[in-house]
Amino acid sequence: MDRPLVAALKAAGGDTGSPVFKQVFRREFTAGVKRLPRDIVQNEVEQMKGVLEMFSESMLLGLVSAQFAPAVEKSGSISRDLALQLINVQNFLTFTLPVKEDVIVILGDWIEAGRAGADPPVVDDSSVVADPSAAAAGRPATADIWPGRAMSLTQADPGRPVVVAIWDTGVEVYLFEDILFTNPGERFDGRDTDGNGYVDDIHGIAYDLNWQKTGGLLYPLGESESRTNELIGLVKGYFDLQSALDSPEAADVKGALSRLASEDVGSYLEDLMRCAIYVHGTHVAGLAAEGNPFVRILATRLEPDYRNVPALPTVQTARRAAAAFDDIIAYYKNSNVRIVNMSWGIVLKEIERQLEKNGYGSNAGQRAAEARKIFDIMSGGLHAAIENAPGILFVAAAGNSDADVAFEEFCPSSFDLPNLLAAGAVDRAGRETSFTCFGERIRIYSNGFEVKGIVPGGRQLAFSGTSMAAPQVVNLAAKLLALEPSLTPTEIIELIEAGATKSKGAKPFLLIHPRKTVEMLKKRMAGD
Repeated sequence: MDRPLVAALKAAGGDTGSPVFKQVFRREFTAGVKRLPRDIVQNEVEQMKGVLEMFSESMLLGLVSAQFAPAVEKSGSISRDLALQLINVQNFLTFTLPVKEDVIVILGDWIEAGRAGADPPVVDDSSVVADPSAAAAGRPATADIWPGRAMSLTQADPGRPVVVAIWDTGVEVYLFEDILFTNPGERFDGRDTDGNGYVDDIHGIAYDLNWQKTGGLLYPLGESESRTNELIGLVKGYFDLQSALDSPEAADVKGALSRLASEDVGSYLEDLMRCAIYVHGTHVAGLAAEGNPFVRILATRLEPDYRNVPALPTVQTARRAAAAFDDIIAYYKNSNVRIVNMSWGIVLKEIERQLEKNGYGSNAGQRAAEARKIFDIMSGGLHAAIENAPGILFVAAAGNSDADVAFEEFCPSSFDLPNLLAAGAVDRAGRETSFTCFGERIRIYSNGFEVKGIVPGGRQLAFSGTSMAAPQVVNLAAKLLALEPSLTPTEIIELIEAGATKSKGAKPFLLIHPRKTVEMLKKRMAGD
């Protein structure tokens, strides 16, 4: 983008309204796009096109008003990170917006041209097939390594029940009523029947925004509950746009965004975030349970803040969180949980951003010091709680910030513990996604690009993220434990890594292979 823009500005004498500016930009940008290596950047180009279709002047100005202005109004200053984002917004409004429609057309033509052939996979695997959903969705054909690796258990298999905790934003449990964990000592009567400190914890437990025990296993939509179907369509359209899918939901979102006044952007973004949180945990649970009649889902709800200006992080809240981590994992031990899916994380930089949005402190140094205190309490508490449950396997999502988890201090994915496995995300062809976090702690990768799963109400949505990669690792681990309950977390990790295949390239990584891994276990059980 930048080189064609510079060339066009030079040719037009800096006048973005000149016909010469657009003419030179189109020529240079088209030439640059044609040189792109399709097998590497296909996903990124599709996402870029989708994002550009959403952006408008009113939306960006509304975004600044909702997410940047509060920090300035409260503290009278702005951090380097927010300043750089503001510069990017200004650059977009000044230079990119005049050629936005040209960019969308050129990228669309490039995507359309790719439909003639499939991208090569990054593994040598005879089971690779063409993605069966590509043509129907109007997407370029892509080699799909995952159908040939999949395997399912049935009731005919000699399996035993495996309790899997979905520690997430909540689960609509009625969708999984045949495979739910059930607490035999509890009754749904509004009381703590079994005296374990939780009320009505028949199928799981829940904590609110302040890390206090609460009821309800599905994230509350509050006053937005009457708009549930509309909001779910909104989320689907948002993700479809990012993936360059021309769905009816994507068209609805584009239309809504084009009509938005800048003062309405803040509430629109909050609606979007609130519903994304609402559907997240159920989607994760479905992926973890797929093809396994022996899994028993134990829901554990946490409550992220959906607001543009979130609640102020404090040391007191951090201490409550650390205590909650200890209580939750103690509950898991008492409930015979064997695997925990953690498609969430705590990030030092995010705490700093939350402090800034609330106008905490008079300078960045004060915010950094306070964020460090809060982060250390929470990450230390979580690390200790996981370490004290050596018989439970914890599977963490790597994170979606395209960063080294150790350097950026993501937790729990940066933890070095024998009972924790962090999962990164690849696409259908097995290529690292543009968003996945990485590093020495990310020992395994699985599909995290447009993964279809169930959401509240029973619809199927395709989501992307390491949040989708982690439950597919959990899915495999639960199948291994169903067949051989004596496996330890260390043995499960060793089996998953032994059955995985290495990607091709200068820096190979391991991709899960469920079918191969289960076959290895069955041979070992048979004494072969």
